[in-house]
Amino acid sequence: MQQDFAFSTKINYRQLFRVLWNFKYFIAVVFFVTLFDAYLKTISTPPSYRATSTVVIAFPEKKYLDFGNEGNDYNSNRLTNEIQIIQSRSLAEEVIKTLSVNAKNNTLELFGKRRYRTTLEKLLHSEVIGNPLDTLRLTDTQVQEYAESLRGRISVKKIPDTDFLEISVSSPFADEAAYLANTVCNVYKKRDIQKSANQAISAQQYIKQELDQQRSELAKSEENVIAYARANKIYGVDSTASGVLSKLIDAESQYLNTKTEYNIAKSRQDYLLNKLSSSDQAVSSRISDNMKSRSSQLQAQLRNDERDLVSLTSQLGADDPQVIEKKKEIVQLKQQMADLSRRDIAAGMSIANRTKQYQFGYIGQQLQNDAKLADLEYTAAQYQQLKNTYEKQLSQLPEKQLGYARLLRDQAVLNRNYTFLKQKYQEAGMAVASQVGKVTIIDPASIPGGSESPNMLNNLIRGALTGLLSGIVLSFVINLLDTAIHESDYITDKGFVILSRIPWIGKDKINFVPDIIKNIFSSVLNNHNLIKSKQSNDALWISDRLSSTFAESFRDLRTAITFSQSDKVIRSLLITSSEPGDGKTTTCSNLAYAYALIGKKVLVVDCDLRRPSQHIMFSIKRSPGLSDYLAGQVQSLNSIINKSSKIENLFVLPSGQITLHPQELLESKKMADLVLELENSFDIVLLDSPPFEFISDALLLSQSVDGVIIVAKTGKTSKSALKKLESLDYIKPAILGFALIEKSTSLHYGLYGKYGKNGLYYDNLSDIG
Repeated sequence: MQQDFAFSTKINYRQLFRVLWNFKYFIAVVFFVTLFDAYLKTISTPPSYRATSTVVIAFPEKKYLDFGNEGNDYNSNRLTNEIQIIQSRSLAEEVIKTLSVNAKNNTLELFGKRRYRTTLEKLLHSEVIGNPLDTLRLTDTQVQEYAESLRGRISVKKIPDTDFLEISVSSPFADEAAYLANTVCNVYKKRDIQKSANQAISAQQYIKQELDQQRSELAKSEENVIAYARANKIYGVDSTASGVLSKLIDAESQYLNTKTEYNIAKSRQDYLLNKLSSSDQAVSSRISDNMKSRSSQLQAQLRNDERDLVSLTSQLGADDPQVIEKKKEIVQLKQQMADLSRRDIAAGMSIANRTKQYQFGYIGQQLQNDAKLADLEYTAAQYQQLKNTYEKQLSQLPEKQLGYARLLRDQAVLNRNYTFLKQKYQEAGMAVASQVGKVTIIDPASIPGGSESPNMLNNLIRGALTGLLSGIVLSFVINLLDTAIHESDYITDKGFVILSRIPWIGKDKINFVPDIIKNIFSSVLNNHNLIKSKQSNDALWISDRLSSTFAESFRDLRTAITFSQSDKVIRSLLITSSEPGDGKTTTCSNLAYAYALIGKKVLVVDCDLRRPSQHIMFSIKRSPGLSDYLAGQVQSLNSIINKSSKIENLFVLPSGQITLHPQELLESKKMADLVLELENSFDIVLLDSPPFEFISDALLLSQSVDGVIIVAKTGKTSKSALKKLESLDYIKPAILGFALIEKSTSLHYGLYGKYGKNGLYYDNLSDIG
């Protein structure tokens, strides 16, 4: 069993290599066609130059996402967000708008003002430059179209284990690739700076509005004080009232400054909330509720300390040691509150499991700002109460003194608040000016030295591999679809012997349809009459040219039959094939002629009672013949045996009348007795039987003869027929071998015989008939 398996494996490998060898020219054609196609595509494809700029992202420290175990994943997510921003449509549109205002950019290939000519097109021009305009007047639709085109050229890659990004842009022109890459980086950096400064700008705008209003009110207040003093001839207040007024001014200034800071924080809060989506705000609300429940005790203590601070400040003054100590306690308490808030924010965001880390930054800032607003609101309320207390004390003054004191208070409070606003405005201005963003361009893009595509060598290698693999695969597919045998090895691999190779003269060659296509689509072609055989009544005989390779092949067949059975003399042979048209009739008659040439008395019996042909070969009458004798219509055997006019010692027994059921006649005892009788009367009896593929006549007759010769034709005989023959165990021992009709036998004869390189002894091949 193991030996059978090894033999089968060996045969399979041999068949694989044989298919490749048989299709070597086809594979070569596919290979070179594919290779040439790859070459044409390479020289007809515009090059792609890619220029790369390197930037570093300096992320701020994690104030809100201190999870303690995210590390590189957190940075990686933030870098991923930056990559999405760089490749976003909005940034691309901003780049297009920036490019459109520069007259130089009107010759960019991106805008269709510059066209690259491929190697084939360079026979005419290398490139086309458009007419430059002052600016590009782009519609919104054009901006979107150019932005999409630019997005397709932008590539962003993270450098592992760093905060560096490589931003590259491709173009058919090297200089334009570098220019576009640098423009994208510059716009990205500018946008990042603008984003970072937006909060400070928003606060600065609010403070400026307040400053303008306070300036106007302060001027009016000063005029009112002067006018009131002159009208009532009051030039000051007494010492008691002055002390109360001073405390009232301090309290109201603190109140107004606190309210101003609250309004600034509220403006910032509005900006942050505008940046958050509804889902982000929902996350923020949940975290805020959790923070309030966890920090309620600290919050209550902070409120008490702030109330005490306000009271001590009003009684002892801001510079008193007790007041200073109380301020330190409040600072420490706020630090504890801030630490707790950061942990709560981080835990809440971790549970939310969001991927947009920059949104987490906004959420964290919003929650911190929300806590600051609550604190400022409470502090303002405390100063409001203190202010009300001093106002009650001040209200005990005489009416004129009270009016004058209130005007002095308004003037002093407005002046202090104006000074406070100016300080805040300067701080906001410094915050805006100090914004450099987190993006730094490390290496601007330079003009690339070579294109990244097309790569001639890589394309040719891929084309060669594709062509080779395609040729091989197609070869196996075609071979799989092809049902005909094309070489003798397929027969010998099945365990059969090739007795002789007979050259195919080509009387039934197809006019224009290739053999392999004929075999694959034979049914379709036959239905449409595309396959037409040349019919001729002229039979092929070795006597037409006894010195030809055609005649020599039958001598070889005769010799091979003689030595095929060393233990007995062959007196009767059955000549058959797998299907009609394989050449069994011509082979049978010419083999008989070959035997007659050496003086053998030969009889050809036409046993094909359905489609007889031997009477045509020998130009005799078909009837009476074999069927008539077997049916009892003819009693004398000698009366139906015809002597051939071709050569002495060659006789023919025609088929006789065609019958619908010849099996009963051929398997009869009379037929078996007839074969024995003929063997005694002739040196060799050759039986021309019907094909065995579809008809059982040949199988029945094989039991009555000494040997069977199978006629096969390359390009026509089907592989399934050989497989069927291989499975017929009862007929296999009788098979002497195959007579193989091949299209070209010169090479085989050169390797087999003694006639030289071309298998012929003759000087002029055209003389061979």
